Amino acid sequence: MGMQARAKLQELIEASDSEILVQEIEPEFNDRTVADVFLKNGKLLSGELVRLGVSYRYGQYARNCPNDREIAVLESQAKSQKIGVWSNDHQRPWDYRIERRIRERGF
Repeated sequence: MGMQARAKLQELIEASDSEILVQEIEPEFNDRTVADVFLKNGKLLSGELVRLGVSYRYGQYARNCPNDREIAVLESQAKSQKIGVWSNDHQRPWDYRIERRIRERGF
């Protein structure tokens, strides 16, 4: 699913004439920033990816996100329609990273 998500991300940004608006929500660890990214048409980029079923809603980062409710609704709709990641039992990215760390440490 990762390659499909990347392709869809690129497609959405290109369709937006590569114009996006980034609104910082909060600084995060390791010089990262939690932000909302909007396309030229005003749609929330993460919401579109979740709606299309190529991305999950990251609840751990959503606590201060003003658009979390919208994304949660879009995820619920994609899930009920079994779109993309919801079409079968895909492994969530954060679960994959945990399992990878465990394997790397030899547990």
